[in-house]
Parts: sequence; C-alpha cells; structure tokens
Amino acid sequence: MILDICGGEASAPTIAGEMPARAPMIVMDPNRVETLGGVAVDTESARKILDDLGFETEIADGKIHAAPPSWRFDVEGEACLVEEVLRVRGFDNIPTVPLRAVTPLSQPAITSAQRQVSFARRALANRGMLEAVTWSFMRDADAAHFGGVTDALRLANPISADLDVMRPSVLPNLVAAAGRNMDRGIADTALFETGAAWESDKPKGQRSVAAGVRSGMAVPRQWGAAQRVVDVFDAKADAMAALGACSAPVDKLQATADAPGWYHPGRSGRAAVGA
Repeated sequence: MILDICGGEASAPTIAGEMPARAPMIVMDPNRVETLGGVAVDTESARKILDDLGFETEIADGKIHAAPPSWRFDVEGEACLVEEVLRVRGFDNIPTVPLRAVTPLSQPAITSAQRQVSFARRALANRGMLEAVTWSFMRDADAAHFGGVTDALRLANPISADLDVMRPSVLPNLVAAAGRNMDRGIADTALFETGAAWESDKPKGQRSVAAGVRSGMAVPRQWGAAQRVVDVFDAKADAMAALGACSAPVDKLQATADAPGWYHPGRSGRAAVGA
C-alpha cells in the first residue's frame, strides 16, 4: 500500500533471532480439579475450557495434555491448569466447607499468654498511648535504681557501654524515652511498651510485662476543655484498662502499700487479688 500510494522501492527483509521454543506439554489429571479446587469437572468440560483459552490439548490415558499458548508465560504446572478451569467454571461454585470438618486443629495458633499481651497492647493504645519499642538492655547504673541485676544478667560483650545488662524492668527505658521527648520540646507524652523483663538467666526468669509512662498534660490544648496535669488517677485508669482487657477481676483488686522500694514511698502502691 505504501508503494502504491507513495512510491519508492522496498528494501530486502531482514530476519534476526530464533523462534521461541515451544512450551512443553503439561499433564493434568481431571480429578485434581476437585481435590485441589473443590469442584468436580468432567474431562471433556475441562478440556473445552482449556481449548477456549488457547491451549492445545489432547486426551491420553484419561488425562489432559495441554500446551500453553505463546502468551501464557505464567502457566507452569498442573496446578495452573486447575486454576484456569476453576476460574472459568466460577469460584462461586466452590462449596463452603467448615474447617473443623476437614482437619481439626490440635492446638491454638497462639498461647493464652500471647493473647493477653495483645489485649493489653490494644487497651493501652485505645487510651491514647503510643507504643514504644526500646532495647532489652540498659545501663547497669540505671538498673541499680530498679532493683539491680545479678551477674548472670550482665553481658559479656555488650553492643554499647550504656547497654551492658538485661533490663530488670521496662519502666526505666520508657522514662528515658519520655525524657528524650521532653528534650526535643514534646513535654506531653503517653508511652507504653509490652515486652520482656528479666529476673534471672533461667527460663522462668523472663517475664512478659506491660508498662506505661505519662507526663505533662492529660489532654491536648483545645477550646472545649480545660487543660490539666496528668495525675495518679490517669495512671490507675491505664492499669485497670490493661488488666480488664486481660480478664483480670478488676472489681476485686485490693490496693496495698508494699510496692517495690525503688518507687516513691507514700506515692506508690500495688494492686492484687487476695492481698
């Protein structure tokens, strides 16, 4: 057409490269459509679906041998052919089967203790606190203010001189994080962390705990409410929310004054059942 309309002379054609290799045949057992996909499809219907999609098929020994079309580089095995048949037949036709009727679960995916950690984390976050993730180590001098550690919890090769012991409590690291925020002009902080605290190097010496720190104002500055400083009742509400989320009997807790000695005397306490 170009020569007829525009004139000129056509050059000689140039052919480079080689034809791509023919895709190998993939063998599919028609029964696999039901065992893999949950829908029974007879052999002829499965073959017709593949033919309509551009596959070159043939039936031998009751199985479908299919060669993918040149544009289907994603088809690699029998499961791919099963997916093609199911896709055309309709995923809505796959029956819903209860999981327990197929294979009962022998045990829960997570333990009760792991669920409680998740519940406590969610409860504290719902109260407007931000989750922090601090080091599991701390400075020996700071750990001494929170009960100290034994020689078994001192690191032989610490990554830093300020991280030379395993933390006996999560609280000092949170206090340090709140202090860093204050140094950067963020005086109103509400941080919490769920993690491990160590009492010894034994397996039972590691405890999963939740700790929180509040400082500054309890509510942000706004026209609809007066500002007030964080007080003990805010901390108590945080603790009760976390305990209640873990199914603790918060209405039966008793307050005592036998808190650990590193807390402020007369301004600290302990809540327990049957104290």
